[in-house]
Amino acid sequence: IPLEPCIIGGCSVYVSVPEANVDVTKNIFVYSKASGSNVSFYSFATEHDPTTWAKTGLHLSTTEISIMNYNSKDVGPIAIYVVGSQAREYTEISDQVEIYEASNLNMRPQKNKMMTMIMSAEPFNLFVQAYGANLNAFVRATGFDNNFQKQSPDDCRIIYEQNQGIPFRLRINSPIVTINFDGQFDYKICAKIDKYNGALIDYSGVATSQGYIGCSRNFFETYQSSIYTSSVFELEDDHDTERQTQLTYVANMLGTDKLSFTAF
Repeated sequence: IPLEPCIIGGCSVYVSVPEANVDVTKNIFVYSKASGSNVSFYSFATEHDPTTWAKTGLHLSTTEISIMNYNSKDVGPIAIYVVGSQAREYTEISDQVEIYEASNLNMRPQKNKMMTMIMSAEPFNLFVQAYGANLNAFVRATGFDNNFQKQSPDDCRIIYEQNQGIPFRLRINSPIVTINFDGQFDYKICAKIDKYNGALIDYSGVATSQGYIGCSRNFFETYQSSIYTSSVFELEDDHDTERQTQLTYVANMLGTDKLSFTAF
């Protein structure tokens, strides 16, 4: 598989794979035509900074890069994020983002990074708490190159936006999400892998449909995975007292698709 983002000036590659499936990465390689070298996914997929637990990617200066899979069977689930090193979005803000595995994320309050990007080949929950008067944040189910400002290069939809001090919760059924905090306030993020096809309504937030990315430039193409098999998604209100709950949805469907809501 050729990596088009690498054509101009190289690229960075990040890989997320469940621990139970990590052995397949030993037989998947990033191949450089110029040097003839192969670098296995395994060599960097599970690496992280020992202090912050931020993910370590593979950074390449060569331009003709391909992914070579030598496994004899299906290798999923696995998530791969590739960003061109010479893209304006990368050179301007790559030092203003930290990238984490959802399975390793439990961040302390900080204000030195504008964005946090989280990857996972499995569905996960995020809980975001502010330590300030307000928490200015907007979220996309994309990499950081499409969420460094309100206008997205690939016209990717903002899935959640907040400007208040209360916590919010994100249920992500997608391989990647980036939260832009605008570098203004302290915050904490907790994450948990959760394969249950549902979410609690205890704070404001958003739940994405399976494989949702939301970029019109790519015709709203979705991430495909063997994990995403159910067509039913449950939202459970976690409050004992009666209250009014407001649900808003956005649907991108084919003419033959159907969407229904059931309350019980």
